[in-house]
Amino acid sequence: MPYNGIIGTDMKTHSTFIRIVTVCILIICLMISPISMLVQNAQAQQRYPGIDIANLSHKLANGRTRLNTGPCVGDIINVHFYPGLLDYLDGSYDYAVGQLDYFIDRPQYTEMNPKQNKYMSIAHFIRGSIFLNHANGIGRYQLAIHDFEASIHWDPHNYQSYLKLAAAYQKITITESAIKTLKSLLSLHPSGIISEEASTMLEKLLSDKNP
Repeated sequence: MPYNGIIGTDMKTHSTFIRIVTVCILIICLMISPISMLVQNAQAQQRYPGIDIANLSHKLANGRTRLNTGPCVGDIINVHFYPGLLDYLDGSYDYAVGQLDYFIDRPQYTEMNPKQNKYMSIAHFIRGSIFLNHANGIGRYQLAIHDFEASIHWDPHNYQSYLKLAAAYQKITITESAIKTLKSLLSLHPSGIISEEASTMLEKLLSDKNP
């Protein structure tokens, strides 16, 4: 066979091989994604008995980011915090809870970071939002309340956490606590949409309380 013919045959064989490998990788990814999701769901159920996380996506978990996050142990912000946020945005809530659990459980890993309060507040806020809006089972609202209270503890100016906390109290009909939370928020004089939403929620709660 002429030299050019050999090269042509080798190139076709190589191209076919690459296509086969690509297809195999795609198949494996499709198989791994739901399996990984089941594992994450099982881990969540083990830590939060009776709570089922309702995912909107079956994407693979997000990997490590490469952001300039400031000092921390083990690059935990890039390895767990940001991937958890990306998983949340993807609708892969099991993955997000797993990543945020790891991050929240280790505040000592970020105690040297000047923005620790922001990172911890956001982590609790996101996990609380998952329990509030994307979970089923008895106790999910209490878990959400715990996270929103922790979020406010870490950063009293995380206004969204007050709104979510009030909404969680409403879910379990603890109206007085919801009213107190909204009043606390308004006392901080938030501006724009936050103030309008808090005022609207508070007005409705007071109206329902005193028809």
